[in-house]
Amino acid sequence: MSNDKALTTLVPTSVERVLAEFAERNRKAMSGDSTAKKVRVTVHLKSGRELRGFPLAVGEARETVLLQLDTSMATADVSHVPFSSVEAVTVHSIFEL
Repeated sequence: MSNDKALTTLVPTSVERVLAEFAERNRKAMSGDSTAKKVRVTVHLKSGRELRGFPLAVGEARETVLLQLDTSMATADVSHVPFSSVEAVTVHSIFEL
C-alpha cells in the first residue's frame, strides 16, 4: 500500500485513546512480543513544551499518561503527564507500525 493510500485509512482519535493504544503496544514490545513494534511519539503540551518518548501506561481514570522520555542520556527517565495539559500528539514513523 502506498503512503498516500495508507494515510486515507487513518481515523481521527482522541489523545487519550491514541496514547492508551500505543502504551499497550509498547508494553508488549518491551515484554518480548516480536509482533509488536515500539511507538515513539511527541506529546505537545499546552505550555508550548514538547516531550518525546514512548507511552508506557495510562492511569486507571484516564487522567495521566506515563511516558518514557527519549533522551540522549543513558538513564531511563519517565514523566507522568496529565491529559489536561496535552494539546496534541505526533506519532513518528507511522508507516513502520
